Amino acid sequence: MSGSAVTPIRLVSQNGKFYNLNCTTLSIDVDRKISAMPLPFMDSYRVAMDLNLTSAMITLEGYITDDDVISFSDGTAASASVDFDAVETTTGSSTTATFADFIDLMLNNNSPAPSSYLNDHTHDINRKFGFVIQDGNGALKTIFFGVISAQYATHSAETDAFIVQIHDGSSKKTDAQIAANLKALVDASIAGTTASLQTGEKGTANTRVLLTYSNIPSGVTYSNNNSPYIQSRVWKSNTLPTPKFTQFSGGEANSSETGMSAGDMVQQLYGIIDNSNDEWDYAGLSNVGKSDYITAVQIPFLSKVAAETGDKYSSRYFFQTAGYDVEDGDYLGEFDSIGGDNLLQEGSIFAKGSVAAGTTYRDVYGGRTFTGIKAIVDKATFVQVGGEPNIYQFTIIMTPINTTF
Repeated sequence: MSGSAVTPIRLVSQNGKFYNLNCTTLSIDVDRKISAMPLPFMDSYRVAMDLNLTSAMITLEGYITDDDVISFSDGTAASASVDFDAVETTTGSSTTATFADFIDLMLNNNSPAPSSYLNDHTHDINRKFGFVIQDGNGALKTIFFGVISAQYATHSAETDAFIVQIHDGSSKKTDAQIAANLKALVDASIAGTTASLQTGEKGTANTRVLLTYSNIPSGVTYSNNNSPYIQSRVWKSNTLPTPKFTQFSGGEANSSETGMSAGDMVQQLYGIIDNSNDEWDYAGLSNVGKSDYITAVQIPFLSKVAAETGDKYSSRYFFQTAGYDVEDGDYLGEFDSIGGDNLLQEGSIFAKGSVAAGTTYRDVYGGRTFTGIKAIVDKATFVQVGGEPNIYQFTIIMTPINTTF
């Protein structure tokens, strides 16, 4: 962006709803809790102990008028994955093998020679090893693995079915090649679905295919489903395992609450702050997504160092560094995957790790996210201005945290 406009400051609830605030004043305070002590007989020579025990406070001040604050949720598209870098048997996952390790067994140890049934869609292998996927329009498609000369093909002997190449008649394919073949099929022929390549479970690049529905549902969350899955007539055994599947999940419908008066929104925020529970799923380390509890704040700022090429500024989100060893540059896991390349270490320009304003907040356990600041409301004050029923002044004080108990 070349101008100076930024998105509003947002309060974010655990259920994905957020509340845009018309802030006129933002204060971010950090208290390092340092106490200096003068030493006797040394002309008030002062010493201090700094244990890096910081606390912080964010103060938001502004006005609420009719429709200035809109409560709504970001829609998210459901996604699933097929990981050829990992396999599953009827009794569990293998810790060492990958899908390509079992291709010879799938081809009956190359007897007869795979070249003898190249592109024969009626051959047993092309109708035995496969899985079912629900496309982005809700239609079921079957994807088989077989010996074909192209990356993929429409199955001539099955309805609504395709073949993905695992062998070209001369040699078997690697896990990465099979993943690329599946991606090409999905992008070309599986409606309403996109595919991207990721690093697999065992660390091999481009062996995991992430499947994502193209459209975010509105009003209904139809996109979460139990596909991909193995049909009873296809395979899964201890001797011939399948790739590792995850089924479509994470889909969330867009929703909005508009047309509210200022009083409506004050009542909404007051009601949530006055009585709501933290429903974080500690066991699964993931957001259960049900509570109105306000768990974060997204505060945009204008950045030059993170600006897109040709732009003077980019609107980014503030994030916190508390809880990380910036001296040694701790590896931050999912935190790194969002901001990239472990940017929280001494000598770094921290703003380069920020994400674009408008990015959906990710409520990751431990607050490890660049997508905002994990924070809870400590105090909120709403003042009706000058007796006007549709103008309220607010002061909201939030405490940045990493974890709540």
